[in-house]
Amino acid sequence: MLSEASSAVLDYRIAEGLGPFEAYSVAEARAMVERKMPGLTDPAEGWADGVVQRLGPDGDVAGFLFRPYAGDAAGGALPVVVYVHGGGWVFGELASHRLLCARMAAGANCAVLSVDYRLAPENRCPAQLEDCQRAISWVVKNGPAMGLDPSRMFLAGDSAGAGLAAAMAAEKSGAGAGCPAPLGQILIYPALDQAGAYPSHRIEEPGMALTGRTMEWFRDHYFHADTDRADPAVSPLRGGLEGPPALVITAGYDPLRDEGASYVRLRRERGMETANCVHLHYPGELHGFMTVTPDSPAAADALTGVLRFINNQTGVT
Repeated sequence: MLSEASSAVLDYRIAEGLGPFEAYSVAEARAMVERKMPGLTDPAEGWADGVVQRLGPDGDVAGFLFRPYAGDAAGGALPVVVYVHGGGWVFGELASHRLLCARMAAGANCAVLSVDYRLAPENRCPAQLEDCQRAISWVVKNGPAMGLDPSRMFLAGDSAGAGLAAAMAAEKSGAGAGCPAPLGQILIYPALDQAGAYPSHRIEEPGMALTGRTMEWFRDHYFHADTDRADPAVSPLRGGLEGPPALVITAGYDPLRDEGASYVRLRRERGMETANCVHLHYPGELHGFMTVTPDSPAAADALTGVLRFINNQTGVT
């Protein structure tokens, strides 16, 4: 059964006459997310300090670095979360997830670098993975001078961004090319398999913004025609599932639900201890609930789980 908060979101969308994203052009879908979706543009003031950073060798990728307020931060270098926003690779930007990122920074006494990666279809895969790599490299190179600790780095994201984070976590699990192995990965209703079919892809309720058809619309804008969508680089669920300890958050009314659940199940079947593969499931929630309904009981509980995971991995009690 849908929660009260999720039901209100569907009622709002129906009352506003908002269809699924594939009913619109890319420009129209972006405008709808920016103007019509409640929660996504809530201000982050009062939660953390932040400043825009230029990432990459040419400064061509932006990131927003959130920190706890100076008076609240503990001494020493801060752990850092590289956060990759959702939006089907097609929309989303630095402001769209600022409240969630700010609350993570304040609640876990860490820095959060939100990555403003290039969007599709103007920039197709692998541009987004390249920009995530630039962000990680920036943390490794510049973090120590800015009071950040690259040896306590987490890779995180939601939806499409969570898939990018999982792919990067698997790639960096061997700590090659001078990059410390990530301390953990935080995957919020992740998109992990771009070639498979799962029962949850058929979930559909009146007013839902994301359906299985919507995901195909996103993929068609994200991939080149000849891209192998089963490649583990874009479908981490089809790889060896290497990577650091993971927190996976799923929602019951979400077409991506089974991808996240399968990631947890397969990692555990391959010997991952439960403590190193934490699964938080919210059966009454929609995809996107942590940003669309940020003050709902489910979103508050999920955020608490994220903060607990970060603190557990960094040894904070």
